[in-house]
Amino acid sequence: MTVLIYLLAERDQVRLDEPVATYWPEFAQHGKSSITIRQVLQHRSGLVQSMSIGDALAMSNWDAFTHRVAHSRPALMPGDGPAYQALSYGFILGKIVQRVTQRPIREVLASELLNPLAMHDTFLGLPDELWERHVPVLIRLIALGALWSLQRRHGKSLPTLRSSMVSVAAAVLACLLIAVGGSVAVRHLSPPTPATTSPISK
Repeated sequence: MTVLIYLLAERDQVRLDEPVATYWPEFAQHGKSSITIRQVLQHRSGLVQSMSIGDALAMSNWDAFTHRVAHSRPALMPGDGPAYQALSYGFILGKIVQRVTQRPIREVLASELLNPLAMHDTFLGLPDELWERHVPVLIRLIALGALWSLQRRHGKSLPTLRSSMVSVAAAVLACLLIAVGGSVAVRHLSPPTPATTSPISK
């Protein structure tokens, strides 16, 4: 999602210092109207989100989870300090991408990133026809309902954007490509500019 946001910024379709609510008006509820895209990218939006059972069960439902994010309240003042958005990060950025492009997020991700990079076995939500190839991931959780929700077929087939897992997966993929003599030098973004960099402000 981060790369898609920067692609849109390069094309001047979004501005990083604009409030998220400029592109997703419903997000402005409960004191979130001033939170900018840059603050979300920096994990400084103030949206500290603990994982409740309700959050976990909604993670595999795009509309339900973005609705929860839109109605959430910041725990900190935006910009005051780091607050890792482990659950909401990808959904906020993905919702912006969806609203700006007026296209389903899976379609945008595939056409702008996955297909150009020949990542034909990477999906945001596993297609039904590939279900037989899925690999079960067993994690011990106190909230067993959350595990059931994420591992059942319906859950795997829908977009689930968790900040930490997406980030780690990308880093591991890059290391693996380098290790086997591959390349991650395919430039999909232009060199950084003041408009697209996100310096940490104190």
